[in-house]
Amino acid sequence: MERTERQKTHARHERRTGRFRLVTLGRLALLDEDGRDEPSLATRPRKLAVLAWLALRAGRRATRDRLIGVFWGGRDEDRARNSLSDALSHLRRSLGRDALCALADEVLLADGAPLDVDALELTVAAAAGDDERVTTLYAGPFLDGVYVDDAPEFDHWRDRERARLAALFARSASTRCTALARARRWDDCRALAERWLDAEPASADAALFVLNAIKAPDTPEALAATVAAYEALVRRLDRELGAPPHASVTTLARDVAARLAAQGRVDTTARPSAAAPRHTVGRAQERQSLRQALAAAEGGRGALLSVAGEPGIGKTTLVEEFLAEVSSATRACRVARGRCSERLAGTEAYLPILEALDVLRQDGAAATLMKRLAPTWYLQLAPAAAGNSAEGRELARVQASSQERLKRELGAFLDELSRAAPVVLFLDDLHWADLSTVDVLAYLGTRLGGMRLLVVVTVRPAELALGRHPFAQLKLDLQARGVCRELALEFLTPGDVEQYLWLEFPGHDFPPSLAALIHAKTEGSPLFMADLLRDLRTRGVVSDAGGRWALAQSVPAIEHDLPESIRGMIQRKIEQLGEDDRRLLAAASVQGYEFDSAIVAAIIGADPADVEERLDVLDRVYRFVRRGREHELPDGTLDVRYRFVHVLYQNALYAALAPSRRVSFSARGAQALLDAYGERRAEIATELAALFEAARDTRRAVEHMLVAAQGAARVFANQEAVALSRRALRLVAQLPDTPERTDQELHLQSTLAAALGALQGLAYPEVGVAAARAFELWKQLGARPELFAVGGGMWGYYVVAAKLDVAIEIGEELLEMAERVGDRAMLVTAHNALSVTLHHMGEHRRALTHFERGLAAYGLDLSPLFVSFPVEPGVNLASEYARTLWVLGYPDQALRQLHAALALADAVPHPEARGFAPLFGAFVHHFLRDVPGTLRYAETVVALSRERDIVTTLAWGMVLHGWAVAMQGRVDEGITEIRDSLAGQLAAGSLIARPQFLAILADACLHAGRVDDALAATVEGLECSATTADHYWDSELERLRAEALVPAGGDAGEIDACLERALSDARARDARSLELRAATTAARVWQARDERARARDTLARVHDWFTEGLETPDLVAARELLARLG
Repeated sequence: MERTERQKTHARHERRTGRFRLVTLGRLALLDEDGRDEPSLATRPRKLAVLAWLALRAGRRATRDRLIGVFWGGRDEDRARNSLSDALSHLRRSLGRDALCALADEVLLADGAPLDVDALELTVAAAAGDDERVTTLYAGPFLDGVYVDDAPEFDHWRDRERARLAALFARSASTRCTALARARRWDDCRALAERWLDAEPASADAALFVLNAIKAPDTPEALAATVAAYEALVRRLDRELGAPPHASVTTLARDVAARLAAQGRVDTTARPSAAAPRHTVGRAQERQSLRQALAAAEGGRGALLSVAGEPGIGKTTLVEEFLAEVSSATRACRVARGRCSERLAGTEAYLPILEALDVLRQDGAAATLMKRLAPTWYLQLAPAAAGNSAEGRELARVQASSQERLKRELGAFLDELSRAAPVVLFLDDLHWADLSTVDVLAYLGTRLGGMRLLVVVTVRPAELALGRHPFAQLKLDLQARGVCRELALEFLTPGDVEQYLWLEFPGHDFPPSLAALIHAKTEGSPLFMADLLRDLRTRGVVSDAGGRWALAQSVPAIEHDLPESIRGMIQRKIEQLGEDDRRLLAAASVQGYEFDSAIVAAIIGADPADVEERLDVLDRVYRFVRRGREHELPDGTLDVRYRFVHVLYQNALYAALAPSRRVSFSARGAQALLDAYGERRAEIATELAALFEAARDTRRAVEHMLVAAQGAARVFANQEAVALSRRALRLVAQLPDTPERTDQELHLQSTLAAALGALQGLAYPEVGVAAARAFELWKQLGARPELFAVGGGMWGYYVVAAKLDVAIEIGEELLEMAERVGDRAMLVTAHNALSVTLHHMGEHRRALTHFERGLAAYGLDLSPLFVSFPVEPGVNLASEYARTLWVLGYPDQALRQLHAALALADAVPHPEARGFAPLFGAFVHHFLRDVPGTLRYAETVVALSRERDIVTTLAWGMVLHGWAVAMQGRVDEGITEIRDSLAGQLAAGSLIARPQFLAILADACLHAGRVDDALAATVEGLECSATTADHYWDSELERLRAEALVPAGGDAGEIDACLERALSDARARDARSLELRAATTAARVWQARDERARARDTLARVHDWFTEGLETPDLVAARELLARLG
């Protein structure tokens, strides 16, 4: 019986020729041609949801696996496939056999399927601009009340579509409500606005249309009904979102309540808002894009949104309104804001990042997480935390030692923080960002795709292009990776202006030509439009006449008196202020776009409470500034942070200051900040430097620029350290020639040299210029021991550049100074300089003396003094000593010394020591022909150098890494690695050890049978040593040249000449290990010519000298060859 009934149903559907309608808005149902629910599907929402999903794909195929993942993702696979087959069969029976195309593994809704879908019709109508059709079609949320068990992917799709369709409805509702209000069809306007409010409960615009429509009759009953509607809205928002109405809605209710109270009709609970209403129009699509990006971030697909547009177009307003919506919603979400500064552009390292992190630090849980995962950032925000407590010492100990590690700290912190709740990071005015901030964004961009982090930035495209700002290229890179999107804001349309007039002046009687005039005059600039209308109201041109807004002048008369530009409008607005308010705002403009009420009070000599009261009026009434957070300055002064509504206001006020007034205000502002911050003045050093510079106090400007540069260098923001140092050095030149000026320049040149060295390598030419000047100034000041690092820095440049004749002179001068003053740290520095330089010059025995004396003077108690050195002198001495011992013929001692160097590197606080000592581990194991050992140490060097941005050590380590790779059989890869490193070193001006590195290249080429390349490498190496006096590897270059000449068919006389030079050079320099290699090669060559006695005598003489390392590969090979020679 049941089967017969099913067959009848099937036959009935087969005979149907009418169309079906799939209702997805407000409910989910399939209606037949008579508007009746399809009974067989009425209680099967999952099957109907499958149909909706296929319909909204607009003809695109879907695999069965995809459908299973969306609708049955949590079920057993066999059961899921059976359920899908059942659903498709049921839909075919209902719609007709040909409605669904189900191929082997793909399913789609046929183009000719007899099905209309309300969501698709709404989308088409929205694209066509048919707002009336959109608002008619929208019957409620998409798939309202439809839930599918164990189908998270379906939930995500449903929510995304629901948000998209609601946004289309809201945009059309806004346009329609404006038109209905203009036509005074208040009942229709209210009905539509209430539906809009149901779709977007937090929409201030929807609420304003509802309230304005209710109060439109302007009777006491209508006004009372408006207040009642407002109170109902308050309760609803509190219940659903836990948030109050928007300020503009509360202001409207306050005004209505005030009119009723004046009539004695009602005592309302509506209260005035702290700020005047602010309306935003024309940005519905952009708001929806922001919402969708946040929804994606909640699902673990983070992104960067770049909101782009010209000044005054409303970038910050759009984002702030979105963030206010996020904060007022019930969803858990952390919001952090930071802003770049025009005045400090490019010099305040990580400024917006630190501001944003400071916001997060106010949350106790986030602060605890920051201490654990990002201690370096935490200490930047709370330097007092690095005190004598156990926690403070631990925080200081685990601070990052490179910019790469600093970025990883931040990434780990944001990743972990966002696991509990998504994080929105808003960076305003990124076109003024410092390079280090952009570098951080580049790093986060590589991780965003898997984080619950939404980064929103605002930029001015013209500023990016004009300054060739690095964010412009980064944005393109991130867009290519699919993690960045640009929201380019357009100027407002005439319709947007008309809508704004209805929101700002509800129920007005303005002629239509006013909106057209405002749009034409402002060209759709939101800031210009808002200020112009506010000016018209202030001057009485727009006034409330009997409860309706009306014009007091004709439109042509108004046009005659309008300013020509936004700057003209701002100037007029400033002129409308009283003298005291203009003076207050001018003082605020001196501190910057953001300013402190207490500092402004100190600048103008006013009572702080009076200043706060006036700023409150300038916020609520005049809209010049916006109030921020209350906080305490470091000295305990209560303060309120304010910012200008737009930087154009600050610029105009600052530019209007007379030069003498600007100087005096800047001086007072700087002193007030100094008094407030006291010992914590380093936190605002860049701001203080800018103020002192504006105050013409060059000495103190330089003083604080130096502090700022050193602070930037400490957090590896070397670009900013370089910029600040150069700027300060230009100012130093204006100071009188005094010991104080010399001291300031000395510190600036040293800071510049160190920062440039970190960025470009120690041999970069400008590093040498800065280091030389610092060394000269140090000597002028009497070579004070506490500044001995200057001498070490000077020597470091010359030795890495392989200017060894100068390096040896500096080393001797340092030793003479150190012995004269008897300072141990200076002695270590001097012996380090002399030992390394002499070793490279091939004077190994003299070098040995200085290695021993330097290590004897060194102790761990000195290690904190060397933290700022590019290389820790004690570790350098211990490491280079190992190489020298091997060269001199003591391989066992070399290994023991290497292990001592590695242990010392682990014990000292120098951040780069752990990457330097393993470099010599690679050298020593390379000498011992231990390929796995060389590779192991080289990999350590490369990893640590990359982690800590140690450019020079990385390049050296890559040579040894490449050699080991080549020896393991990956010849092309290894040789390419060596060549790339050599090219990079040459580009950076680094020539030290180049002869040895070229010998390593020649060895790898010989191993690969590339004889010509090997010969070329030896020629270049010998030419380099002749130019630089870096002779310590000449013997090995001559030996390798001889080895290459043999397979190349070289002349015997030329080969012998190379071998004789190799032997004589090694003997002259006491380089026994190199002599052994030269003798072994010579013996092989002469054995092949049957000159056995000559071969045996030459090899035996050097072989018999050795008393240790008898089982090393070189000595084993020599011993075996001697045995064959008899």
